Amino acid sequence: MQADGITDVEQLKAIAGRDITRRTARPLPGERVGGKARVRTKDITETPGHSAMARAGKQHLASGGSRLAKVIAHTAAVGGNLAFTVRARKGAFTMDAGRRDDSPGLRRNVVQRRDGTEERDYGKSLGGGQGPGGFDAQDFKDRVDRAGGDVTAAVVGWLVETGRLNPGSQLTHLEIRGWKTQD
Repeated sequence: MQADGITDVEQLKAIAGRDITRRTARPLPGERVGGKARVRTKDITETPGHSAMARAGKQHLASGGSRLAKVIAHTAAVGGNLAFTVRARKGAFTMDAGRRDDSPGLRRNVVQRRDGTEERDYGKSLGGGQGPGGFDAQDFKDRVDRAGGDVTAAVVGWLVETGRLNPGSQLTHLEIRGWKTQD
């Protein structure tokens, strides 16, 4: 079968444009119409103004998770630490759930999901008397910069380098938490 048709991307966008609507978020209190889709962020932990958290799902991560970079950059600017939670298919992880080699600490916090994914935490506090935990935010900022601003690639790269994730695996969710310990 041979078909002849439009192959120019701009023409195809023009045709499809009438059927595509931008993804929107629920209206905030006081809004009549939902706003632009947003990555959830908030100020957290014991140091107001020096802590932040953001999370993103599969769709945003596929485009690099660039909005998560703000948390990393802010935390690096104040000399803070990062922790993150990743979610991927069970078979994507190289280590069994809960192994100390994968995520040391008092609470390793592996969550099994019904959809065949696992959620794992990295960089949490090591436990009482063992320090605040976390990874150096500047190190992760440098990783993101080397990846061209692609937070997803930087985190996946770290997971693969440290032997926690199989190469070529994709994350379905990523949450990044940054804080500066009190001086």
